[in-house]
Amino acid sequence: MSHKEEGFSVIFKRIAELAIPMVLSYTFSFAIVAIGMLASRLNQDAAHMAATTLIMTTTNTLTVIALSPLFAMSIVASHLIGKLRHQKENGILDSELDKTRERIAAVNKSGMIISVVASPIVFLLMFFSKAILVHVLGQDTAVAQIAQVFLRIYAFAMPAILFRIVFEQMMFSFAKTKAAMIMGVISFGIGTLLAIFLAFGGFEFKGLGLSGIAIGYLIEAYITVVFFGLYLAYHPSFIEYRFFKLQKMKMASYGLLLEILKIGGPISFTVVSEMILTFVLGIAAGLVGTLALAALNFAMQFVFFAFVVLSAFGQACCQEVSRELGAKQYLRAKYLAIYGLLTTLIFIMPCCIFVTVYPNILMLILDNQNIEIYKIVKILIPIIALTVLFDAMRYNILQVLRACGDHFIAAILSIASILLGIMLIFILGLFTKLGVYGIGLGYLLSIFFGLIVLFPRWLNQLHKLPMVKKI
Repeated sequence: MSHKEEGFSVIFKRIAELAIPMVLSYTFSFAIVAIGMLASRLNQDAAHMAATTLIMTTTNTLTVIALSPLFAMSIVASHLIGKLRHQKENGILDSELDKTRERIAAVNKSGMIISVVASPIVFLLMFFSKAILVHVLGQDTAVAQIAQVFLRIYAFAMPAILFRIVFEQMMFSFAKTKAAMIMGVISFGIGTLLAIFLAFGGFEFKGLGLSGIAIGYLIEAYITVVFFGLYLAYHPSFIEYRFFKLQKMKMASYGLLLEILKIGGPISFTVVSEMILTFVLGIAAGLVGTLALAALNFAMQFVFFAFVVLSAFGQACCQEVSRELGAKQYLRAKYLAIYGLLTTLIFIMPCCIFVTVYPNILMLILDNQNIEIYKIVKILIPIIALTVLFDAMRYNILQVLRACGDHFIAAILSIASILLGIMLIFILGLFTKLGVYGIGLGYLLSIFFGLIVLFPRWLNQLHKLPMVKKI
């Protein structure tokens, strides 16, 4: 391997070219924001605004938990694609190449099986959301009823969303992030225009209100999954893989299903714990006071957008390291892990510095100029910005550990850091004079602790890369 192949500039370009389109292809995250913005413009009374928050929180939480095991697909598929490259370079028999291609196709089939199982569960939780919101979570009945109007319609999008993630993960594994971005942005644009028209009306059509928004993004979900499915089925790059020949599911396919679940299970537990941490932040801030909660909400908007970016870079690093491990290019995998982390920081750090220097930018974007809230935000944002910077490192390191086969211990350490953070949030926020700043510090310390316990494992894995077990 030449020095040029291992150089920082080459890896920087490689990761950036994968991750930036990946950020823009995460249109489900953008749809959640757009749903909230459109719903808030329909009705601004207290009940509807509260219902909008429930809609966004419920939709995002249930969907992300359901699809989280599917993120293991790109780790497994990228490893196999690297293995296929290694076999081709070493003149392996065509029959062996076909077996590897069949295993790659089986990753897609396994993802579809997981989606078929998960979809009905999420559908039922959303369709009967009023009963859950009222009797389990103690929400106001009128507010829950408004939320259910949206959620009952959008529940029908769940199969499409989960299958979309399956196909998207396969496209990412083959480095087709630009194609995913283009198709995702087009379908998101169509869905948003439909949602606006169906919600607010026009051309003598009376708008359907909240139901119209739900229908628009329901259609968007199916447009996206059809785009992605057709791309996998007919693009020349995938002809040899026969992703949709389901009758060829063999024992190897079931083995891969178990492997995906083995990796995806810890991912799901980690995702659930991270969502609990975010939920606790809001609860603790609400107990401190209304101004504290409002200020934290502004700060968390930055966290949300930053996480979309850092998660894309984390996944890009993860799948590329996994690909090189599959190809037995251990030195290249090591450089990808190190330089990939530096690349992530290069993209995230300027954003963190900018919002620290100009915290009022968040209030301008969200159209709020409350002076009392700004006084809190000005101090809180630097704490949150540093948290985001540490989280970019933590998440990237965690993803690379997953690519190296460190699933359970890394997940346990991550969850332990989050549990510690939950305790610190309540202690510093509610039992000291720090208030909302204590909540921010508890969040910061949680992420920092996760970083420092994972970092030595990351260094150790890089040191012993040639001994990493094959998938």
